[in-house]
Amino acid sequence: MAVAERKLNQMYGTAQEAAGRKRAWDGLRDLMQSAVQMHLADRGLSEAIHERLVADPRLVAKKAELMTIFSAIVERAKAEGDLRHDVSAKDFPMMIAAAAQAGSMAGDEDPDLWRRYLQIMLDGLRTDGERGRLKAGSKLR
Repeated sequence: MAVAERKLNQMYGTAQEAAGRKRAWDGLRDLMQSAVQMHLADRGLSEAIHERLVADPRLVAKKAELMTIFSAIVERAKAEGDLRHDVSAKDFPMMIAAAAQAGSMAGDEDPDLWRRYLQIMLDGLRTDGERGRLKAGSKLR
């Protein structure tokens, strides 16, 4: 339980830093990258945290606080004109999980592949058509 709480507190700190970025888009990108990296660093712990979130009221409260910060970043990115208006903060945990799953599937063969998929997702969220640089094609077959 203490480990799960420590990881959530770490993500909470990361979210607060992201919220302090000059442009919300930059904070949102940084937060998503950090979240994927945390998932990939300890897949078993990430799964355990999700299971324990349901059972522990303190963890449920911490997740709600985290989502409040995430929501504020998302709404600010929309207001600044960088983020599509038809997405919500609730969409981001699924995108983070998807990018982490891609990284997990790639394994040691291409450990940074998740960055490619995260960039594709981020590009799809932009309102201005700006695109990030994609890493070379996947080594997966």
